[in-house]
Amino acid sequence: MNKIRKTAIVISLIVLIVVTLVVINNPSHANQDKVIIYVAPKDSTLMLDNKPINSGLSYVNHGQHTLVVSRKEFKSTTVQINTNKNTETTVPIELLADSSMGNEIANSQKIDFVNVEGVASREYDKNSTIMTTDNPIVSQLPIDATPNYRVDYGISKKYPNDPSKIALYISADSDFYRQVALSVIYLAGYDPSDYEIIFQPMDLSNL
Repeated sequence: MNKIRKTAIVISLIVLIVVTLVVINNPSHANQDKVIIYVAPKDSTLMLDNKPINSGLSYVNHGQHTLVVSRKEFKSTTVQINTNKNTETTVPIELLADSSMGNEIANSQKIDFVNVEGVASREYDKNSTIMTTDNPIVSQLPIDATPNYRVDYGISKKYPNDPSKIALYISADSDFYRQVALSVIYLAGYDPSDYEIIFQPMDLSNL
């Protein structure tokens, strides 16, 4: 075997090893969802499903995940994240200081808090647009017949992290007025069975 052939074989083996290492260390994310986390303070500790991660881009399997963010001198927070196939989820988190030292740290990192607030504001606007587009009934709410009943909308309990999902909250203190509220929804051109309905007591404390 001549020297050129030996060199070619060695080079081929090196390339094969490098490619193998790249594949091992960079698995395909084709079947995973993107989660982008923005956090302030920037040196907070993040645990996603009990595993440490960094802020920024992460890849997760479809479904529900638990994110815990903590830092000394600040109140920890826990966020439930629901992801769907081929989606990108943005999660902005600002921790609240719980000491004078925490306030000093927050002031020293003010630009990071402002940036996270900007992301949160953009996400709110985007989610509001999605929510109203997918749920035209929102334009008809609230239906206020206090003290008998009231119909409003709020966060879905089944899909709390999906901005396109809402629940209809019906406040009433009797089955009769609950049924009246459902009838009013139907007469407005919407089928109550198409929505997640949450019944709750009528709050008259503010009257």
